[in-house]
Amino acid sequence: MSQLLSPYWQRSKINVAIIAACVATPLSTIVSINASAQVTTTYKEQQEKLQPLARLDKPDVTGLWYHINEKQTVLANQELGRLKYEFPNWVVPDDIQQAIKTLNAPSAAQSTPEPVIATQPAPDEVSLPTQEPSKEPSKDAPLRRLASQSQSQRAGITQNHFNRLSRLADSLERYDYHMLLGWTAIDKSLLPEAKHHFARADRLHTTVIEKKGAVEGLQAVINSRIELALKEGISIGGGDGSSDGSSDGTRNTKLLALLQEASTDASQLAQVKAALSGAAWEQYDKEQYDKALNLFTLLDDSEGMWLSLHAQGLTTEAAEFACDRADSQVFLTRCADFLATEQVRYYEESAFAKSVEAGLSLKSIRRLRVGEQALLGWAASKSLDASQHHADIAKAAFSETLKAQPDNQDIANALINLEEDNSAQLKQLANEFPLIALIQQRKLVTNAWPRKQFILAFNNNDSRATEAQTKDAYTAVAGLTTRSRSGQEGLGNFDELISYVGVGGMVADWRWQVALDYKQLYSGKPAEGSWFANGETTSSFLGISGFEDKEMRAEVEYQQEAFNFYANAEYSLFDQPENATLTGQISATWFLPKVTLATTLFRLPKQDSLLSQTGTLNSEHTDSWGYVLADGVSVLAAHSFRPQWSIAGTFSWAKLSGERVDENQSLSLRADIGYDLAPIVSERLDYWRVGHFASYLGYEKNLSGFTYGNGGYFSPDYLVSIGGYSELLTMEAHRWQFKLSASLGLSILQESDDLRFPLLSTTDPSYADVGDKRLPYNSSTGLSGNAMFEGQYRLSEQWIVAGYIGKAFAVEYQSFEAGVQIRWRPGKGIGVTSDELMRSSPRLSGFAL
Repeated sequence: MSQLLSPYWQRSKINVAIIAACVATPLSTIVSINASAQVTTTYKEQQEKLQPLARLDKPDVTGLWYHINEKQTVLANQELGRLKYEFPNWVVPDDIQQAIKTLNAPSAAQSTPEPVIATQPAPDEVSLPTQEPSKEPSKDAPLRRLASQSQSQRAGITQNHFNRLSRLADSLERYDYHMLLGWTAIDKSLLPEAKHHFARADRLHTTVIEKKGAVEGLQAVINSRIELALKEGISIGGGDGSSDGSSDGTRNTKLLALLQEASTDASQLAQVKAALSGAAWEQYDKEQYDKALNLFTLLDDSEGMWLSLHAQGLTTEAAEFACDRADSQVFLTRCADFLATEQVRYYEESAFAKSVEAGLSLKSIRRLRVGEQALLGWAASKSLDASQHHADIAKAAFSETLKAQPDNQDIANALINLEEDNSAQLKQLANEFPLIALIQQRKLVTNAWPRKQFILAFNNNDSRATEAQTKDAYTAVAGLTTRSRSGQEGLGNFDELISYVGVGGMVADWRWQVALDYKQLYSGKPAEGSWFANGETTSSFLGISGFEDKEMRAEVEYQQEAFNFYANAEYSLFDQPENATLTGQISATWFLPKVTLATTLFRLPKQDSLLSQTGTLNSEHTDSWGYVLADGVSVLAAHSFRPQWSIAGTFSWAKLSGERVDENQSLSLRADIGYDLAPIVSERLDYWRVGHFASYLGYEKNLSGFTYGNGGYFSPDYLVSIGGYSELLTMEAHRWQFKLSASLGLSILQESDDLRFPLLSTTDPSYADVGDKRLPYNSSTGLSGNAMFEGQYRLSEQWIVAGYIGKAFAVEYQSFEAGVQIRWRPGKGIGVTSDELMRSSPRLSGFAL
């Protein structure tokens, strides 16, 4: 060390004393300022507290060597103690230890007296008394005296005294004096003066160590300016952690000036930024987040700004800041995390449109994760009222989710619901996603079963349908039916016996059947004196009272999801009195979300009597008339409005016409309300509906007579019935099954006294004696009802036997009907389904249900 500094130590001892003063005295100031400036420039998100910087391990020992060389034992021991205190990790070198040891125990030869230096100079003294009064004081004596004083004494000199010493130092142009005054100026907070002297010292330096000292002095000036600016800003803000605009403006203006001033010097700029960063993190640690934010903003420290905003609970502002600076991965991640959180929060608050907006914003900066895609879909699907555009967003989001999670049934069902009105798109989705195809199939058969769409269920491999019985094999069927109707005496009685054989099968989704019927129709003979044909009968009736003939019929049935279709055509009784014509029905049923709607267009014979069903001849077999056809439409609507409760309405209108029969119109209405008892009665029941009904039947004309112009069918002005009903069906797919239905009500009937010959002109001389004859008027009230039992039983895997029997009555009317059938179908089967009950055929029931 002494060799390194040998040129410097060749100067007079007073020079060394001054340097020792300016080097040793401000060490605590330099270290203090630098320690507050040098801080960690990165801050972890875990908000770890900043660790204080360790002191340098090798202190400046220039002053210590000066005291040793000058044999100043007390001062050398004091300096060594100070250095050990301030640098606890410092290991004292051997040469210093030896020098101190020698100094504290001098030999007899070392007897040179230690010079005496005044320690309490007068503050205003300009000259220093010399040891030889006879000599004139040196020019730099005031500066030498200042150097011998303590740090507190130098800081206590007056402004005028300092100014005089400054001018003196400027005139002497010596490095050591400028350094002395620079540190004194810092102690007195005279920062411009300190900067002046350190700058002069920097220009006058002759060694690397002198250069380092000058630079440290300039850095101390900057640090002092920063500390002063920070203290002024905080004090104006009230010191309570709050700051108004004026305090921020005062602080920021001064600090901004420092930054601008240092912008031309890279090292100085780095020093200023490091000091401000340290101050900012210090405020952050003190939880003065608004003050920290101001400092971080000055430094454009993105990390600090985001943390300060976040720490203040300004989540939205922090997120917007992160999204504005999303060019870096860290802030892109923070922005994305915030948007993901907002997406969830808005959804939980049922703010679905805002959740969609957050999800789309997140999607714009990075690829959505599977859960985020799903959440975007759910939010969009629930905000369709706000924007139909959200439906497309939901579909796209659910599709992407399903690609990533092909087994997610919730997502698949949601996608199906969104496309439920677009069969083409659903088909495309089923082709793209196997799960959707499977769900569609399951949904189809699940819905088909309670709708009695057993053909559809079988074609879609529903296990219950396939195990119950084969539907797609050829079927052979044979049967016998009979019905008997009794009304007014004579022609009002009517019997029918039909035997038939048929075959059927499946083509794709269509079931078909053709049959050949052999019909035997019998009617009672009119009693003597009763009205028939063109007059009153005599004692012997020579007219036709029965027919035996054949009938051909064919039918097809088709079932699809939520839709049934049925059509049949008949050509019957080729040799009947009136020319036969093609008759039949077309029926369709729609299973809507809340309503089942069925409609039928029909053209059918009026099967009330021989006259209305086939036509007949007069007694002389010269004239034929009758064969009444009803062309009309029927509509049924049913709705389950509560669990186990349902309501239904039926409407039917027809126009009736026949050969030499007056035209007529009919209207039929019925309303039902019912409750299903099956769930609370027995698991063996498919349903047991009980309820009330009200019905109305009315005709434009009463054409129930058996004379020309009449059709021989029941056609009252009105028939109103009110009553109750019960209908029970046992479970499907068992070896046997039966259906039992009954109703009982009060009926009010009125039949008007219309003309017996409605087509004859009253001016025709041939009928002058009968043209004004009329049917008897009838008005009556009484009970009406019916009961019907149907059943079927599987004899074996291929053979099934079925049958029915029923009875009905009303005012002056009774009927009976029965039937039996046997079916053969190859293939395995263990049960039966109600669609093959004999009277469940749409040909008889009237609707494709």
